[in-house]
Amino acid sequence: MESGKCTALNISDESLCQDAATSLNGLFCQFHSNQCQGTGLYKGYKRRNARLDSLKPPKYLVESSTAVANQDFADVDSEETLREVHDYLLLRYRLLTRVIGARKLHHSRFFSMNMDYGHQHFLDNLQSQKFITIRALERLERRTGEVLFKQQEWFEWAKERQEEEENARENESKKVKREAALFKRYWNQFKARLQKRKKKEEVKKQEEYLEQAFKENMSLEEQDEASWDPIEDVVEDERVGYVDMIDLFLMIKEGTLEEDDTKETGKNASVLKKGKSRKPTAKESNDKKTVETKVEMRKRLRTGSEYRNGASLFVRGTINNPLETLKKVPPLPGDEIDRLLEEISEVKHLLFCRLLLSYAALLPAAIRASSVEEFLNDPEVKDADLRDLCLKMEDPKPQEVRDACADLVCGEGEDLEVGFPQEESQDVGSTKKKKSFWPSLPDKKWMPKRAKEAQKRDQHRLDTMAGGACTTEVPYVNFGVFDDEEQYRGTRMRVRLCGRVIYNYPSEKAMSRGGWLHFCIIAKDSNLSDAIQLCRTWDEFFELSILALYQYFPAASWVEWAADTMNTQLVTLGFIPYGDVRIVSTLTTTQNREMRRARGAFEARNFVAAHVKRNDQTSRRLIRYLSMQTNRVLLLVRDATDGRILIEPSKDEQWLLREKSGVGRTADWIVRKEIGDDFYEELEKHRNWHLGFSEYYDLIVWDREAGQSFGNVFSTILEMLFKAHRCRKPADSYNVAAPMLKSLTRDDSSHRTREIKTGEEVKSIFDEIHDEGTRFRFSGPGMKPTEEAPLHLLYGDDDMLEDQILFPEEYLGEDNYITPGQARNALDQLEKDPRPEFLRFIHDLDTDEELSEEEAAELEYPEEFESSGDEISTQSGDDSSEGKEMSLSTSNAEQCTHDKDMSFPFKKSPLLLLCDELKIPVGHELAVAMCTELGLTKIEQPTEPMTEAEKVAFISIYNQYVSDSGTSLKDLDPWEEEERMKKEIRIFMDRDKAKAFKDAWHRADLEPGSRHKYFESTTLVNSIEKFDKQRCSVTYIIPFAFLRLKPLEHRRVIRDMRRAFSMMCLFFPHAHGFLVSEHGNVFQDHNILNQAHRATMPPDRRRHDSNKTMPRSFWRDWDDIRRNKGTYPAEWNLAVRPILARLYQEGIIRNSYSLNLQGQATAAKEPGRDLDMYIDFRNTLENIESMELETPPSKENLFGCARRFAAANEDARFAFLRTWSSPHFYPLMIGHDRRDALAFADGLGRAWEWKFIPKDMIYSEWSMHHNLNLRMRPYRRLFGDSIVIRRDSVLVMAADEDELLKLASAVTYALQTDTWRLEVDLWRSFVNVNFDFLQKLDDVWIN
Repeated sequence: MESGKCTALNISDESLCQDAATSLNGLFCQFHSNQCQGTGLYKGYKRRNARLDSLKPPKYLVESSTAVANQDFADVDSEETLREVHDYLLLRYRLLTRVIGARKLHHSRFFSMNMDYGHQHFLDNLQSQKFITIRALERLERRTGEVLFKQQEWFEWAKERQEEEENARENESKKVKREAALFKRYWNQFKARLQKRKKKEEVKKQEEYLEQAFKENMSLEEQDEASWDPIEDVVEDERVGYVDMIDLFLMIKEGTLEEDDTKETGKNASVLKKGKSRKPTAKESNDKKTVETKVEMRKRLRTGSEYRNGASLFVRGTINNPLETLKKVPPLPGDEIDRLLEEISEVKHLLFCRLLLSYAALLPAAIRASSVEEFLNDPEVKDADLRDLCLKMEDPKPQEVRDACADLVCGEGEDLEVGFPQEESQDVGSTKKKKSFWPSLPDKKWMPKRAKEAQKRDQHRLDTMAGGACTTEVPYVNFGVFDDEEQYRGTRMRVRLCGRVIYNYPSEKAMSRGGWLHFCIIAKDSNLSDAIQLCRTWDEFFELSILALYQYFPAASWVEWAADTMNTQLVTLGFIPYGDVRIVSTLTTTQNREMRRARGAFEARNFVAAHVKRNDQTSRRLIRYLSMQTNRVLLLVRDATDGRILIEPSKDEQWLLREKSGVGRTADWIVRKEIGDDFYEELEKHRNWHLGFSEYYDLIVWDREAGQSFGNVFSTILEMLFKAHRCRKPADSYNVAAPMLKSLTRDDSSHRTREIKTGEEVKSIFDEIHDEGTRFRFSGPGMKPTEEAPLHLLYGDDDMLEDQILFPEEYLGEDNYITPGQARNALDQLEKDPRPEFLRFIHDLDTDEELSEEEAAELEYPEEFESSGDEISTQSGDDSSEGKEMSLSTSNAEQCTHDKDMSFPFKKSPLLLLCDELKIPVGHELAVAMCTELGLTKIEQPTEPMTEAEKVAFISIYNQYVSDSGTSLKDLDPWEEEERMKKEIRIFMDRDKAKAFKDAWHRADLEPGSRHKYFESTTLVNSIEKFDKQRCSVTYIIPFAFLRLKPLEHRRVIRDMRRAFSMMCLFFPHAHGFLVSEHGNVFQDHNILNQAHRATMPPDRRRHDSNKTMPRSFWRDWDDIRRNKGTYPAEWNLAVRPILARLYQEGIIRNSYSLNLQGQATAAKEPGRDLDMYIDFRNTLENIESMELETPPSKENLFGCARRFAAANEDARFAFLRTWSSPHFYPLMIGHDRRDALAFADGLGRAWEWKFIPKDMIYSEWSMHHNLNLRMRPYRRLFGDSIVIRRDSVLVMAADEDELLKLASAVTYALQTDTWRLEVDLWRSFVNVNFDFLQKLDDVWIN
């Protein structure tokens, strides 16, 4: 500082005064000396300070025991009291603002070189009082709002926004720093006002003015000097600065950017009192993007924006990337720019209103005001609040901008009710869950942290709406509820602020493309990823993606997402990738033959991670198709709504990177990266965008084999997308985007994509795609680029036939869509959860007993089972299970034993009368069990007496029971009881599995009319069984006694024998009473019973021969194709694929992960039949040693035995019983470890494996023949030479009808009992016939 110079700073620009110091203290010039002590600045400060000290609080604050800093005014309900307190606090705030401002301004201009710590302490105290006053004002305004607007439904919405703002509030120091930076960025806009202020001060400083004023009248001078108070200018300029800045943000003014070509203001020009402000450098300007003015926005839209680095990846000359848009985004025409700028200005006004909703202190003024200008001129609006609004308006959150854009689209045209109507109460927990004995199996899940937090917020909101209560201070707004389709429904709510209406629902609703256009222009520094995160539904997200692909948005950063040609094709088809790896072919060393046995072998797989729409049939088809391509790719599907993994391959196939550290084939692979939680986290970390909703499936697709080019996984996905969308020609692949493309056209002059106006006759982009001149080029691994679409890529007739089976609901018009990964059939369900339904077991119900919904709802677990969950207690010492044996016979025995008042018919039944004769106790377990099975406790009339044969049989059964057991079930020791219980459970589980197997087998039976025939035969047998039970027939005990069965061995023994007897007695005189009754007369002429007529109608089935016995000539066509390396015939696919689809749909086959496929599905014609499926397993013949099994006898051997028996017995009768089997497989399960040996490929190369023995398998006849021998082995000595087993059939020979009924029933029982998987096929069996009838049967029946 130079000696003798004034030490004061000019108030306008903080520059050092250059005049000489003439004051007594030698510090100031005359002008600044007067300003320091004698002007209005100093006197005004003293006057306001004195007024502040003398200010008296109102009565409420004086009497309240709570300090102002802690006061929430919750006990004030009087509007008058609130107004009185508000006036006091507002006046105190204004005085504090001016006192602090004047003190700081005075000290900084006149004593800037002095370090006065007392002065700073005084200022800090005043700042603290100001802060307390501001917060008290805000709480008072909030309470005032509650009192004034508590009847308005929208006020809860406002409270929520205010609470959010309160939680995110910054401290004052941060706001001051942000404010200084804000004014630096908009320095040019305030230069004019700066110059005006400086001129005012310089006029005051002129020597002539001061000298003339001194000579005329000192008192007048003092009066004038006192009237000029700089702090009022500072405060006024501060507020005007905020208002001007808001006007700039709202585009009320055009806004000018003046060049700083003058040096009048110096390098340190100051806009306001907020520190030293100067023109920012270019580097500083780029640190924070400024809000565009109308001029800047108009210029940007008129010239278009250039692409950034990476635009060279674009493939030009395509529908979505024409050659004319090579370097930059096309510009907009002038008239459209004018319209958009007007709309954007309105959007910014709506945004301003939305921001006001967060400030309790501003809400009353905003509601009173009819415009933004009126609100800004309201004296109750504090400068600090305007400052906060400026900071918010300069950098609003993307969500706030989106909501404002949605408000504009909604408009005021709808006559909406303010608030929500009273909704009916909903019992959220009223749905009664199905009780299960087992604890539910844990689902494999993964969700990103971001989704978990969003889910918690959504759940909290739903809980609040459902319960009507909230645990937080401010409740959430009731935005409506979500129905089962996850569609938003609820009454729209709105509030009017500053003359404009804003709504509560835009954040939960999809926004139109016009709204996104406004968002794109306003948020000029955003990209498509920012917009994607704000989408609320999949349809909105997909439309946004398509519009961006076709350059609808005038921003280069929104177009570059489509730079990847592969991704562009996938996105157009609704498959949205968000991560991939494409370079593994260069990393995999095992593709090199020389490196395969070397140390350090490395293998890697490409993958693609993407999203597809949830609850969409096309997505379901895509997922099903990809899951069937196990020969090419592997698939994992995750439901984003709850994180459940719906589909995934085996753990061994989930690796992406692995390394072999040893030498040779014996070295172990070490997995370095695999699909799992760590992989998901890494994928989530590196992705560029996220979805703001959960209405999608997350798919990860990776190569089946290591080292493949990325084209393999890409072409597979693309092919399956074409199939899923059922594209029969290339142009059909754009149909999914047709709703958007039909409304868009490309401008002829600017080549910009725009929306077609109403009534405008122009060619849409969709029309261009389907134009005859449009050409499509195809390329892929191993093929040259061509304009002809590969046949395997397009949807064909074979695909349609397959879809009719895989997706029957689409063709039936049903809505019962199956969720991906959900069990499609009983076998899938059994594999997912093999545990039986123990509720039936506990209540003594068989697995195939059907119950009504009412009956099933009444079933409950006993109390002792409610908490067990994992195991059944069988300890005899347990009080809870004592005396509660879980077998049918025991429970019924106890019931009958303790029932002293049994009904008369039950006591007088023939069976109990016989027990009386034999001196068997009435409550004996055997008698009770048989009576219960016959339903004797419910009969209303006495039954017919027992025949001598039946009596003999019962005596034999009783003697067998006494000799085998000799002990009552009640006398079993704990170990025996536990073993018996285990056996009962094992039997129940086998029955449960058998039920699932049979259901799947018969659904997969492809013989024409087979399912209807099975239904008819089952109905017939059920009818006669019920009839015999009603008339208490016990004839079935004759074959029961013949087999020397133990009647209480398990709960199914008596039932199985009765079932077997009912099936066979249909062909004997025993059925006459049934057929003439009202229950059976409808079956008198049924084809099952009319065996002579049935024999003339042989079944339409393919031959049963395995590859071992199939003649070589049968494979001639397939051998020619292999030899000549021909293509798989299309007509074969038409025949084979529907068959495989049916077998797959019912769980008979499944996709195989084996790379060593042993068979090939082919098609062939037999005489008189159409093409059918046959699998060539001949390659495995050399690897299979001759099976050491009994060879099935030939037809000649079979008939030879029958001929000799007929010759020896004049009245010989025969029963030819054939077990049920499908035309393509036997009902014999293949072990999990042996299924790879029967893996085969279809015409498309897809890999499959059988769960049950296919008839084409080598030695399949031997396997079936061996299984029947095992079934009959326990009873073979009883049958002797009366039966002959041949493959899947049994010939029963008897001397007369009575003997045949006994033997045939016994054979049927032996075949069908434990494990209950085999069945006698009555449609292909002939019972109670003579030898001549057998001889005349067509070979189809026998072979």
